[in-house]
Amino acid sequence: MELLQRNAAGRDYVVMRPEGAPAKGLPAILFLHGKGESGTDGAQTRVGLPPAILENPSAWPFLVVCPQKPDAGTLWPEWIGLLHATLEAVEAEFRPDPRRRYLTGLSQGGNGTLTLAKALPWRFAALAPVCGWADPMRAGRELADLPVWLFHGLADAVVPASCSTAIAECLVRDGAGPAGRPRLTLYPGLAHNSWDAAYREPELPGWLLSHAAPAA
Repeated sequence: MELLQRNAAGRDYVVMRPEGAPAKGLPAILFLHGKGESGTDGAQTRVGLPPAILENPSAWPFLVVCPQKPDAGTLWPEWIGLLHATLEAVEAEFRPDPRRRYLTGLSQGGNGTLTLAKALPWRFAALAPVCGWADPMRAGRELADLPVWLFHGLADAVVPASCSTAIAECLVRDGAGPAGRPRLTLYPGLAHNSWDAAYREPELPGWLLSHAAPAA
């Protein structure tokens, strides 16, 4: 797996690309890190999805975009301009598959996944928020047409698991598509760090790839 450093809007971001993969047309994942990885030091590749990919790169045939927000005290929606610039730069350089683009994140990144899915320039085919939170009624309305797989530790004292269960309930109520949407995985005994388990779920890469956005 290649780790490529790039810059957009004056901020560095990292792109992970499978070794030997074609230069264009890959399925793509936008990964949003959590509070602890905020800064300007590249820490967004050390926690969550990137380490899981590096452990088993053959399972993840994706172009993975890893921006880093500089301020731990602000949430991802406050950095929507940075995300727009990053995605536009990735679009121009890598031309990822327009129908297979996915959004995931942990904690603050889980919040960003749930609140920004319809606000970014990419049209996402599926979402995988980990220990995230959002207004459940709004999420139910805005995301009802998307496949969503939520993950949460039942012993999470930072972001209670009820945040994910409430969103899942609202997605069901608002008609989240065919049977099997949304999915909710709750980990007994796990605290806030449910991402190590979530990003090592054997089904997750294939589940993402099983969904494609409608043709434009």
